[in-house]
Amino acid sequence: MSKLLEKLEHISKGNSKPLGFAAAAAKSKPVNMVIIAAVDDNDKAAVTAAKEYADAILVNSIAVKNIASKSGLPWGAPISELAAIKESGCDFILLNTDDSPIALLQEEKLCRIIEIDPAMPDGLIRATNQLPVDIALISGDTSISMKRLIACQHIANMIGKYLIVRIPLEISGDELREIWEIGMTGVVVPVTGDAKKGLAALRQAVDDLPASRRKRSSKTNVSIPQIAPAAPVADEEPDEEDE
Repeated sequence: MSKLLEKLEHISKGNSKPLGFAAAAAKSKPVNMVIIAAVDDNDKAAVTAAKEYADAILVNSIAVKNIASKSGLPWGAPISELAAIKESGCDFILLNTDDSPIALLQEEKLCRIIEIDPAMPDGLIRATNQLPVDIALISGDTSISMKRLIACQHIANMIGKYLIVRIPLEISGDELREIWEIGMTGVVVPVTGDAKKGLAALRQAVDDLPASRRKRSSKTNVSIPQIAPAAPVADEEPDEEDE
């Protein structure tokens, strides 16, 4: 199984045991989100920072000897050709809705991530549930705004897959918590150069997330004002003529 997918399944089950043989017996605080560092293929400093604080690495292109493959972390890349997967050693692949070959959906040994544009019609977004993909990545503007949060919540309401979202590295702890509260199980952050300080802060923010999400009402109570019916008007008797 994909190491990234295994990590997400540990999170969904609330398993606090870290991955790996050496640390399998150790106990640690449950991790509620995965951090995927998006790096350039040749940025050694970024890969070094990611190796210390991230859970996985997303590179620009899939290649057999890219530096991410030597990091020891699960890694993947966008892919548009089947031949590129062979002997690459990648853990996951990133599919897009425009030019990724349909045959990639048959790569069951790899974790398949499909990138979804929030501007897509709702019907197409819901159709993702029927595809053999494991994770949905919400694309678009990475800035954290109320509009962005609502868009992510809207997609979370429609998709029953693991959800990850692109965010800026400089996200605050409060912003990250709101992203997590609406159902995100991971984040993709751009990392360039020696970004250890930024990644360390993000890792700390993930570690500081509470054990469970706050409860939210499953239904909306709408109060409709009641208008009291008008009192019935008695029929007026015709005036009797004076005799």
